Amino acid sequence: SVVPIVLGPVTLAKLCKYVDGTRKTAAVLVKELVPLYKALLEELGRGATGVKEVQLHEPWLVMSDAETEEVRSLTTAAYKDLGSAGPAVNLCVHFDSLSPAVYSYVVKLPVKRVTLDFCRSKAMVEIVEKQGFPTTKELGAGVVDGRNVWRNEAAAGALLQRIRKAVHDDSRVVVAPSCSLQFVPYDLAFEDEIGSIPAEVKGKLAFAKQKLEVLVGLSKASSSSSSSSSWIGEDNLTGVEGAKKVTPEMYTRSQPFKERRGKQLAELPDFPTTTIGSFPQTAEIRKLRREWKEGKIGKAAYEEQIDKEIERVVAIQKDIGLDVFVHGEPERSDMVEYFAQKLDGMLLTRHGWVQSYGSRYVRPPVIYGTVSRKKGEAMTVREFAVCQKASGTVPVKGMLTGPVTILNWSFCRVDVPRAEQAVEVALAVREEVADLEAAGCRVVQVDEAALRERMPLKKEESESYLEWAVACFRLSTCGARPSTQVVTHMCYSTFEDIIGRIDGMDADVLTIENSRSAGEMVAALSSYGYARDLGAGVYDIHSPVVPTMDDMAARLQGLLSLLPPSRTWVNPDCGLKTRKWDEVIPSLKNMVTAAHKLRESHVSA
Repeated sequence: SVVPIVLGPVTLAKLCKYVDGTRKTAAVLVKELVPLYKALLEELGRGATGVKEVQLHEPWLVMSDAETEEVRSLTTAAYKDLGSAGPAVNLCVHFDSLSPAVYSYVVKLPVKRVTLDFCRSKAMVEIVEKQGFPTTKELGAGVVDGRNVWRNEAAAGALLQRIRKAVHDDSRVVVAPSCSLQFVPYDLAFEDEIGSIPAEVKGKLAFAKQKLEVLVGLSKASSSSSSSSSWIGEDNLTGVEGAKKVTPEMYTRSQPFKERRGKQLAELPDFPTTTIGSFPQTAEIRKLRREWKEGKIGKAAYEEQIDKEIERVVAIQKDIGLDVFVHGEPERSDMVEYFAQKLDGMLLTRHGWVQSYGSRYVRPPVIYGTVSRKKGEAMTVREFAVCQKASGTVPVKGMLTGPVTILNWSFCRVDVPRAEQAVEVALAVREEVADLEAAGCRVVQVDEAALRERMPLKKEESESYLEWAVACFRLSTCGARPSTQVVTHMCYSTFEDIIGRIDGMDADVLTIENSRSAGEMVAALSSYGYARDLGAGVYDIHSPVVPTMDDMAARLQGLLSLLPPSRTWVNPDCGLKTRKWDEVIPSLKNMVTAAHKLRESHVSA
């Protein structure tokens, strides 16, 4: 039977952004939402629809503030009305374990089933064992991990036995994934036609269909049966070598920011202009990459066409009048996938697509072994050199994806701590920075778009993550010369509560999204006292609207309360790969004109 899935009212209210002056709070919104949810449940349960069960997802309950009286009261009051409104309610809480205090009130809510994530933390099963589980409810045991692609029958089976023992009734334990399987690819069988996945790795993988097969097998097994299936947690493929190469001094630049800043790109004017990295990925470029991958054209012919595109992009940037160029990334389909192709210990699938956002899908790489550059070869230097030659004396950014983002947008190993895997990726990026410098690069951008994305949801656990994440960024960049400007880019997330950590990354320039957030991040940086260079995006790259010069000049004027003109960079919010050239060129021309206007007014002042 069909089971509708609905985001719960508490999570919806807590995830909303409340604008000053609306007099709305989460408490007010939940009270307004509950009658609407109740009407929805009643409608689903009657007539031709005849729904018997509805999943209400409340992932907010794993957050630290779920222990507060506010959230407890909101949740208890909401489900007092919703628990008996129509179809049976399966209250699902994913992405981490509940705290003991939250578990104690969640299991008392008047719902048929409570489904919990037992994979993200061993604490969840320990809490169930200690506190027990009500005899009037079913427990959804999320023991099949929905956030990675590794088989885990043995671990899941052992976990399930502990849960069944704690509940004292196998019939009330329903085997489930730890979360929606939308986070993993659909079916491993689709990879058979390619054979690109090493056999010793493929046997340890499980995509969504395979995870459902595991789930069914576990549900049929009795509490006394055991599983002997191996998985990567019990049969390590390769060791992690990176940490052996690291020394403490590798985490520190040779000179502090104030000393090295004057040695970097001294020829640039105030309000220097640049872009974040990518330019439009046209149908012709995508076709070229596809023909090369399919073997329809040779490497030499492919590189010749890529070089021509880079040269064309340089000519466009010259015409626009940008101060720092990029090569446009025509050779890259995705900012993580590209580097995975260049790294040992990582593999790419053919059909392993998962949703990124909206209608955009990506194929996350799989980390299965020791990560390093293939044969120690450079990953980006060839394209940089082509661009720098065409650009003449104009500085060109070397474009790299940071180690934390590569890690967070990949399916990582589960037999080795993420922090140790990040060190290996960081060392590969560090080597690439050195090779770019040797090729004449004076400014290297190391993007950490996903720094915030996999940070633990509980505040008490986030500090350790930030500790190693920031350290790995520093490891990847601190080998740079004092005269090399290190840029990092972060986009479309909230960073106000981790600005100190961002400052601790010791990048020379920070570029951020700014147009959608109404300057909130800039205000937070100003309040913190951020003293490095800043490129706060002056227009929204997710909109086809060409921004006006006056609008961007106004945004730039607002930045002057934070930084002097020489350290105020002018750039879009993010990369331009999803836009069309007839949008990009006029937008960038208006952006450059806005920068010129500010320069003139600053000189006059």
